[in-house]
Amino acid sequence: MDKVGILYICTGRFDVFWEEFHKTCEEYFLPSCEKTYYVFTDSDNIESSERVKKIHTDMLPFPLPTLLRYHSFLKAKELLDVDYLFFFNANSVFSDRVTSDEFLPNGKDELLAVRHYWQSMVDMNSEGSQYVRNPESTAYIKMGDGENYLVGGVMGGRREAFLRACQVMRDNIDADLKKRIIVKWWDEPHWNRYLLGRNDVRILDDSFCYPEGWVEIHGRKITILRKDKSGGERYLRGGGEHRDGPLSSDYYYGHSCHVVGDSYYHGSGIFTKDDKKAFDYWLKGAESGDLQCMKNVAWAYSDGIGCEANKGKEKFWSAKVSLAMYNKLNEK
Repeated sequence: MDKVGILYICTGRFDVFWEEFHKTCEEYFLPSCEKTYYVFTDSDNIESSERVKKIHTDMLPFPLPTLLRYHSFLKAKELLDVDYLFFFNANSVFSDRVTSDEFLPNGKDELLAVRHYWQSMVDMNSEGSQYVRNPESTAYIKMGDGENYLVGGVMGGRREAFLRACQVMRDNIDADLKKRIIVKWWDEPHWNRYLLGRNDVRILDDSFCYPEGWVEIHGRKITILRKDKSGGERYLRGGGEHRDGPLSSDYYYGHSCHVVGDSYYHGSGIFTKDDKKAFDYWLKGAESGDLQCMKNVAWAYSDGIGCEANKGKEKFWSAKVSLAMYNKLNEK
């Protein structure tokens, strides 16, 4: 019997999804295999058992749990004593039976990937695709390359092959961070870059990772639940407010810069204290419209943190902060 390890990250309020994920996974996913769940969490609401292995993971500000997921898997690799490893987004549920024949890598295949549900709507060789077009990034894919854009919400493969992939992607993300680069959608483009040109990947259609509420094209095996029904993005990620609907990509990018900049400033986690890198990330976020980054940039120019003190630029960014706060108040 094949041994399958399921990688599942649910820190903070994301533990609300665990019960339904576990229940449907037990019912529908690879019934002929022996499944072990490796749950990276800080939750007291999830109980350990012989087949549910809790790996304590502190809640980090978003997007670090996503951006650094490969780091987390590699830290726990000695515990992952299985034949196959598969990662699923926390808000995934299984909607139909998924057998070994239709899911596991077969023949020469080493890895498993799923086409993104956006792919049918976007020309993969246009600026509208989700590939990274910045040649400075390790996730760069040049125009004309790439036939499939693959989701980050379902991924995996044979144990050794997937852990090798995680090691390369971890190192590439670290290299990007040293160059002050955070790519849009964080970890996912690095998965796409790693798989580019490989002939050992089993690629499944989007029925294996399909959003709740969308019109079905290929049916539905695995559903990605709407987060707004469970409080919304900010609430689940630790914020106090409930928010309906998805947040914009501009919000995600600016907030990413804020979090990584703060991590460099404080020297927390994998980040070595570096005021210059902190300032560079804050400035990127401020230029994209993130309010907290604007505040930090004004403060940095005032006190010379990671940059030369500059009263004129301090006043400029302070004025931007005031205008952004005024606009925010008038939106309500």
